[in-house]
Amino acid sequence: MHGGDINTSGREAHGILADTKGAGNVTVEMTAGTINTDARVPEAPAAQWGAAHGIWANIVNVESEATAWVRMDENLNRDLLNEDGELPAQNHIVAGDYRYTRISNGGGFKSFAIYSKTIGKGGEAIVEMDGGEIVADGQEGHGVFAHVERYVERDGDGKVVVDNNDSRARAIVEMTDGAIVTTGNFGIGLHAVVQVGGVPEEGVRRKAASVEMSGGRIRTMGDNARGIEALVDTKDNVNDAIVELSGTATIATAGRWAYGVEARTRGTGTAKVDMSGGTVTTSGYLGHGLVATTLDRRAGTSLEAGDVTVNMTGGTVDTVGREAHGLLALSGTGAVTVTLGAGATVMARGENASGIFAEGREGSFDVDVAGSVTGGSGFGAAVRTRSGSDIDGTIDIASTGIVTAGLSGLAIQDGDGDAVVTIEGTVTGDVLLGAGDDSLTIASAANFDFSHVLDGGAGDNDQLVLQGQQGEKSITTTADRFLNWQ
Repeated sequence: MHGGDINTSGREAHGILADTKGAGNVTVEMTAGTINTDARVPEAPAAQWGAAHGIWANIVNVESEATAWVRMDENLNRDLLNEDGELPAQNHIVAGDYRYTRISNGGGFKSFAIYSKTIGKGGEAIVEMDGGEIVADGQEGHGVFAHVERYVERDGDGKVVVDNNDSRARAIVEMTDGAIVTTGNFGIGLHAVVQVGGVPEEGVRRKAASVEMSGGRIRTMGDNARGIEALVDTKDNVNDAIVELSGTATIATAGRWAYGVEARTRGTGTAKVDMSGGTVTTSGYLGHGLVATTLDRRAGTSLEAGDVTVNMTGGTVDTVGREAHGLLALSGTGAVTVTLGAGATVMARGENASGIFAEGREGSFDVDVAGSVTGGSGFGAAVRTRSGSDIDGTIDIASTGIVTAGLSGLAIQDGDGDAVVTIEGTVTGDVLLGAGDDSLTIASAANFDFSHVLDGGAGDNDQLVLQGQQGEKSITTTADRFLNWQ
């Protein structure tokens, strides 16, 4: 589509639908024009409105190894932009004159602006957004959705005759420019989901669900929303869910439980968020910034869960809501790794909100801080770790690291595991370790204000090492600031 306008109304009244039952690819490209769909049916209750997608590329052959591919771009007349560089506010613009690209979903239930789906045994569902504007309204109204769907067919006796659970297909989303707004609850800006087993060839793991965003803007307004989500939604899958942010990518969420970014697996693959640039801001209750998890929400925790990684080497994450953590990494049995590079900044400003929260319930944790992280009020810490008893973990604050307690006064707080903490950078606030056998080393070059509390916790063998604290580095404090060291 390179111009013109499409307007539809009613259930399943899609703007563009391209599907195949054959072995070939499905391709849709939109570089100009407008698509407006509205699934609302005035005489029916909202729960019956159904979906009306803007663009839908669909492969419905379980033997297919082809690609369902959608690309959205624009060649916008920049004279249209207002003095703030924003797009016009009108709901409709004559695209033939202005080369303006817009998709708008006006209501409905599970209406997606761009939807790419396959049930094939291989291949990919891909969406690339290089420009244009998307507005998705309605509950579970997503901006961009790449989907590998589980498909099961039964005969008259209920016996399974077709099941694509061994599919190796992948869901891939890439955004380099443009703007996405979702307004409804459970709305997601960029969404990649794999619901099949995905047994890899020769046992080599790979990205199953992946989202890359290097530019553009995403804003969500509803509760339980996500700016980005990559999800491997089956316990049988050993592959990875990965989100990568870079460049000038900008994400803002406003609702309760509305995360900026989430990578999640229910299988044994890795959930990973990698951020090297951009900005993520959230303002709602439990509105976490970057989230990676391999906990199975439907079962509490997976019997065997994959590893979790949040690697932030650049950019800014800023959360202001209550219990809204900046970086949140959770795993049931896998290892948890959080890295904050020297060029990265994390701020959690809300009550009971931690800048970094890493939890390995039955797996190890490793937190490395070379950038700047600040915690909130209440019991929010700049860096908080939590694990089961007898679980090993490390917290390392590099020489460039800046760890600052918020109004809570808590710089670092550990749970029941055996934590090894090393401070070489700047730490302002109390350091409280938990019930495990912990050790804390403060290097001679560290910048630590000894007016704050150092508490080894309830363990039987907690060790405090102060390296080279003499001469100009001598300690001035009181005994009640050193607690529970053996």
